[in-house]
Amino acid sequence: MPKELRGTYAGLAHSVTVEHLKGLGITTIELLPIHASVTEPFLTKRELTNYWGYSTLSYFAPEPSYATAAARTAGPQAVLDEVRGMVSMLHEAGLEVVLDVVYNHTCEGGVDGPSLSLRGLDNLDYYLHAPYLPAQYMDVTGTGNTVDFRATGAIRMVLDSLRYWVSEVGVDGFRFDLATTLGRHAAEFSPRHPLLTAIATDPVLSTVKLISEPWDVGPRRLAHRPVPRALPGLERPLPRHHALLLAARRLGDLQGAPGLGPARPGHTPVGQRGPVQPRGVPRRARPSGLGQLRGGARRLHPA
Repeated sequence: MPKELRGTYAGLAHSVTVEHLKGLGITTIELLPIHASVTEPFLTKRELTNYWGYSTLSYFAPEPSYATAAARTAGPQAVLDEVRGMVSMLHEAGLEVVLDVVYNHTCEGGVDGPSLSLRGLDNLDYYLHAPYLPAQYMDVTGTGNTVDFRATGAIRMVLDSLRYWVSEVGVDGFRFDLATTLGRHAAEFSPRHPLLTAIATDPVLSTVKLISEPWDVGPRRLAHRPVPRALPGLERPLPRHHALLLAARRLGDLQGAPGLGPARPGHTPVGQRGPVQPRGVPRRARPSGLGQLRGGARRLHPA
């Protein structure tokens, strides 16, 4: 292989590489993250680099350092064209291309990290914060930050990114790094999380390969059971409740939500209740907030 192609997108699609891979009986190539990334400050201080690429800066741009020198000199469009050409040539050789994608966190690190992307756009909305402590992140990825997939903007960003790489670049599927994080409502995981449901039912994404790394470092982080058939290819972790980490204000949003089933008999979801009773009403006649929280918790997480 020509020296200038070694370690590049073009080099992966070179005939020498293809012949070697097919000689081994390989039919699918899974690439470690090729989203544009940035090395974390704690590594640069040590004059090190994030060799693996699990530190995403942009979910819509390929990492330029893997492109040929000619493509990098020509600019971003040339880099993208090289990636598209690589995927096309691998397809012509009968090889599928799967991307390892890291949507669970970004390169911005903890609260003291650099502001390079989502933090500058909407820190409170895009990142998962500790309940009632907006100055602190809840980190279930071990990287300093966690993308909050309760936020509509975060869900839309992931779906748009996935569709882009399928529709515009032509990849055949994805391996989701720390996929459990993508299905979390703060501390709790749900196999029917809106993002997972949207991926499984999307007319574009439901036709490609979806591979899950079924854990993260949050509560009950290991996945062990397959999701119902409505979510092919993804897995779920142990459905146990951690009441101390679940913000009570979110419970009203979850009760009676699609995919979680109806509230228990005689129980009215928080958002559908009437006004709070005025002072002077006997305590025994008032609804018990603690009982409602406990009932909601039992219903959401049956034994």
